[in-house]
Amino acid sequence: MKAQVTGWIVVLLLVSSGCWWLFNELAPRADFTAISAYSDDLWGGWRLTLALSSGALVLSVLLAPVWCAMLMSRLAALRTFAVVVTELVRGTPLLVQLLLVYYVIAAAAGIDSRIGVGLCVLAGYTSVYLGEMLRGGILSIDRAQRLAARAVGFSSRQEFFIVVLPQALRRVLPGMVGAAINLVKDSSLLSVIGVLEFTKRSQVANTLTFSDFEAYVPLAIGYLAVTVPLAILARAMERRMRYAT
Repeated sequence: MKAQVTGWIVVLLLVSSGCWWLFNELAPRADFTAISAYSDDLWGGWRLTLALSSGALVLSVLLAPVWCAMLMSRLAALRTFAVVVTELVRGTPLLVQLLLVYYVIAAAAGIDSRIGVGLCVLAGYTSVYLGEMLRGGILSIDRAQRLAARAVGFSSRQEFFIVVLPQALRRVLPGMVGAAINLVKDSSLLSVIGVLEFTKRSQVANTLTFSDFEAYVPLAIGYLAVTVPLAILARAMERRMRYAT
């Protein structure tokens, strides 16, 4: 416990020192007059990022159980398909997937909705990871608990939803929240297909005003304003779902 507290103190001191140096060196020379003309654009980009992240998160949460069921299916063809898609998604960068889907697949299909394609790719990418996490959590539950549930008269459905699934969710919750936080940050990659989200609009404002500090520090703060509350919520959920082992 003492070592852990010492570690946190060291980290806090290092972060505080870095922030102090950054703002002591750069903030006095900062002039937000030029960048303020683009404040509406930046706010619009932040709201679009928030909307895209929220939409992709909802879709990925809905799709994750489907992927999990396919990965655990008794049908070999369905299971093989899910495994191949999972490995393809995990084995290629999200940036490559965005470029491939928008400029090749969507173009061939005559689809020109940058936001729609970006939303679908983000949701599909995250749902595959969430589905794999959920599968791992389900398989981690000891078979003895399943047998005990059957012994007291639970049906297969009751066994899964009352005994297995709650414990699996407790185990995979930290990883799932981490995936949600990554989703918010990964939304910045949508700029490569021309989506005018937060990062893209900050880059445009910086190009027009040559204001590096004034454009990119608010960019970092804007993302932290979303990801930090998610991390705090995750901690609260973990404490609430924690049980004695």
